[in-house]
Amino acid sequence: MEQLAVQDAQLDDILRRLARADDAMAVLDEQPVSTELPGGGEIIEKLAPEIRAAALYRHLREIRATGAGPRVRLERATYLTPLITETVNALMTQPVTASDRRLAISMPIALLKCSYDIKRQAVLQSVCQPRMETSLVTDSILATFSALFDLLVCYWVQRLPPPQRFWGELHALYHLASHVGVGSRKSGPRQAPLLRESAMPT
Repeated sequence: MEQLAVQDAQLDDILRRLARADDAMAVLDEQPVSTELPGGGEIIEKLAPEIRAAALYRHLREIRATGAGPRVRLERATYLTPLITETVNALMTQPVTASDRRLAISMPIALLKCSYDIKRQAVLQSVCQPRMETSLVTDSILATFSALFDLLVCYWVQRLPPPQRFWGELHALYHLASHVGVGSRKSGPRQAPLLRESAMPT
């Protein structure tokens, strides 16, 4: 009993380190939410990178602010990840004028940060469900590790210092993964290398 209380206290501490005051926190996928891209994905893909980035950012902000549950958040953010990556790469490699430089720096970070926030919220929600689904928690944690790594790399490429809270959230994610058994025999033999690769990609 005492050990369970200690574990619960540890979990509460980890979740506090991951949570933020402005998180929209529906625990279950009860609220129907439109998560489709306005105009459809094919139209968005054909837009110039800077216009596509603005449309993607608005859409990601809508997902982040809704009452969608963890599965909807994770599935939608994961579906958009290739398009986000393509857009970020295009923004960071295309020639820019001095007047556009601020946008070229800020928009890739904004896109990656919003995608990371959605996945981070999915982690919190999946852990807080009345009946925690191990597979959903595991998928959320691994996706969030990957999203946070991409965000930190973007800061590094732009030669900007990332906010200190991201390092704290990285540690909290690792502690949460250990706490719920991601990478242990209990969660399956394939999870251990996946966790290491997400935390420390090559």
